[in-house]
Amino acid sequence: MTLLSLVTDFTPDPRSDSGAAPLAPGTFFSVCGPASEDRFIGDDQNPLVRWVWDLLVNDPRSSLCQAMWPLVIIGPNGSGKSLLARCFARQLQSSFKGEIIAASVDDFFRSSQAAGDVNAVDEWVSRHQRAAVLVLDQVSRLADFPVAEHLLCEIVDLRVAAGLPTIFLSIDPPCHLRVVDRLASRLSQGLWCPVKPPGPVALAVLIREAFDRYNIPLSETDLHWLTAGRPAVGAVQPIASRWLLEHGRVPFDRSLASEGLKRLLGSVSAAAVKPEAVLRVAAKYFQLSVKDLRGSSRSMTCSRARALAMWICRQYLKLSYQQIGALFGDRDHTTVLSCCKKVDANLPSDAFLQTALQQLLFRLALPLVAGNS
Repeated sequence: MTLLSLVTDFTPDPRSDSGAAPLAPGTFFSVCGPASEDRFIGDDQNPLVRWVWDLLVNDPRSSLCQAMWPLVIIGPNGSGKSLLARCFARQLQSSFKGEIIAASVDDFFRSSQAAGDVNAVDEWVSRHQRAAVLVLDQVSRLADFPVAEHLLCEIVDLRVAAGLPTIFLSIDPPCHLRVVDRLASRLSQGLWCPVKPPGPVALAVLIREAFDRYNIPLSETDLHWLTAGRPAVGAVQPIASRWLLEHGRVPFDRSLASEGLKRLLGSVSAAAVKPEAVLRVAAKYFQLSVKDLRGSSRSMTCSRARALAMWICRQYLKLSYQQIGALFGDRDHTTVLSCCKKVDANLPSDAFLQTALQQLLFRLALPLVAGNS
């Protein structure tokens, strides 16, 4: 079995060296780097994450681990992939000893420019090549920085040859990224590790821990109610801290939730949501700009983001196709109709689309179910 095939047909084997037996229903696992407060909670939604973690803990310098680099962690925003990357980086640092460089593509580009301004590009490349762990986020934006793409190819080659851990974070797999073929081939040569949002078991653990951190009592009934809302990983802590700010350490009671807390929990009328907010939220979630959504780009990421935002405007905000077309760069109403029909057709079977919709609705504080148009 190749590393790439593990992405689609991985099944934990209790006889494997990693010792990762299949998780029993209702159980979870945790990933936590040494001397770090970061902790990723997973369940049977993320078996490959557990397998990779066991390899890194047992023998990060093994030939199988060496073959993983570069590791591309793929998942929607809100799935916890940034948290997972931090845990991986801390664990790897304890074995490889040295600096962790973690940056977004924008920061990577800016730092390369600054190095160029003082004629220190070679030193900059050397620093990134020698780092114990290199983590680069928002890989989809590399297409906007061709010079950074070229430098990154050189850095990846040097790091892979040296067997140094290199981790990339992306919403889409490398084969769907708008990057040069040279870089795409390098991103594809290691392991693609998909990360799904936590299932009900892991999410319940995260919510319980967030409230326990503030010593706020939380009943099983209210825990189930909060879990049913499927908040993003990054939204769990703000829910608990908002309650603490408003009510102190009294037991959580949803009947006492303020308007601000209700918005975090997705209890706001669609009439209160502005069409421009849908554009902003969709653009941020897919790591694009509002200008991208209104523009002519036909990249897979932009097309999906645009179509889903249009669908939300139609299904939830009840805008006409003509109004939506005007909002999205004066597009014809037939284009909007076609996009909405594609979402309707693909939503039942497209797990990525389902997750993206769930997270956009949560960020807009809209309910998970809408009536038909």
